[in-house]
Amino acid sequence: MHKILQNKGLVIWGAIFSLLVVYLGYAVTRDMEWALIGSFGGLFILYSLWFIPAIKTRLFGNKWSVKKMIVFAIVVRGFLFFTTPNLSDDYFRFVWDGNMIVNGVNPFEHKPNAFVFQDTEHHQYLKAEILEGQTKTFPSGMNSKDYYSVYPPFNQLVFMISSWLAGNNLQLNIYFLRFFILLFEVGTLYLLVALLKLFDLPKDNVFLYAFNPLVIIELTQNIHFEGVTIFFVLLAIYLLLKNRTILAGGVYALAITTKLVPLLFLPLFLLKVPFKKLVVFYSIIGVSVVVLFVPFLGIDLIETFGSSIRLYFKTFEFNASLYYVLREIGYWNVGYNTIHVIGKYTPMVVLGSVLLLIAFNIKKKKIVQVFKLIVWALLIYYALASIVHPWYTIYLLAFAVFTNYRFPIVWSGTIILSYTAYREIGEVNEIPWLVSLEYLLVLVAVIWDLYRTRKLI
Repeated sequence: MHKILQNKGLVIWGAIFSLLVVYLGYAVTRDMEWALIGSFGGLFILYSLWFIPAIKTRLFGNKWSVKKMIVFAIVVRGFLFFTTPNLSDDYFRFVWDGNMIVNGVNPFEHKPNAFVFQDTEHHQYLKAEILEGQTKTFPSGMNSKDYYSVYPPFNQLVFMISSWLAGNNLQLNIYFLRFFILLFEVGTLYLLVALLKLFDLPKDNVFLYAFNPLVIIELTQNIHFEGVTIFFVLLAIYLLLKNRTILAGGVYALAITTKLVPLLFLPLFLLKVPFKKLVVFYSIIGVSVVVLFVPFLGIDLIETFGSSIRLYFKTFEFNASLYYVLREIGYWNVGYNTIHVIGKYTPMVVLGSVLLLIAFNIKKKKIVQVFKLIVWALLIYYALASIVHPWYTIYLLAFAVFTNYRFPIVWSGTIILSYTAYREIGEVNEIPWLVSLEYLLVLVAVIWDLYRTRKLI
């Protein structure tokens, strides 16, 4: 205790940081825009102090270690364990899908609204899963009642285990989901340090991720599974470096079957991994992904699962940047929303951009370059996407740990402004000038990074 108290600045910083995390987790909802922006802004300022060398040295001194600070980062996440997600209602679908599987129902085969209005056989089950006093919240609080599940097999496995363990208790189900996410977060922090050491990069770069308020709130508090995907991608790269290619392929398949985003990264391994090794890696991924989807076969999976995926490209709109510009151009030219046209060509443009990134980076053979390529590929993808939720940008932040890019930090701070769209309960009304401000600051940060590094990748 005496050694800890030797550095009062660090103790005070930790205490204030913890209090703000607890306040944000337990007392703030997404319709409380000023409390949300204020508390998150305070956390972000405290977080940013770690990356200003003069202030960091003066305030925290040298009486800290990476290991101890990571333990503290885990403890801070633990403070949020008994909260209910307050910025996202996605967890209703997580619980629903898990309950469906436990009861022998394929979540890719039935939409939730079918059980409410059509299926008398499962109607009793539906009633059993609704807790007293929460009939209007679940499943009517679900934001995805009208489409098939969009969550791949490994996600479904976690949903199923949590639902099986929790029984009919919704709150307990949330705790089990959060427990799994916390386990993966611990693993991610360990892998970040291990990889930084392998690449001979500063170990305290891990703080970019460990103490980022968006990471803590969106993953632990709001139980989003982007953190699980990040863990598997990092573990696969670590295993590749250790020449465990077959195992690396299996692990990467788990990343894809948690979230589909890692599919975008696959071409980026070209020329960074020896050809024979790469063939094995890709082959194992392909076979493993097919095997993991096998339990959900027996229906037109491509049509049902694919229909939900298409919604993200051709229907949903939220917190977009270039997409909004293209949409306005469409209004001027044809007089209506051209999202179906933009969404059709977006994947092709993103894929073309990824191939250009590979071409520009062709002479750089080290696998660490994959992280830079991933950051740029994600930036292009999100710039063109019609929907960019705050937790999506956590990927950028995690992989930027291995680069000298800092614009993901800026974005992780400004994207909180998107929550002002929920200031009225039950409605989503974006404030255009705030969306513009968010992306203007990100653009400035991107330009500054390019200026500092004097090169694209």
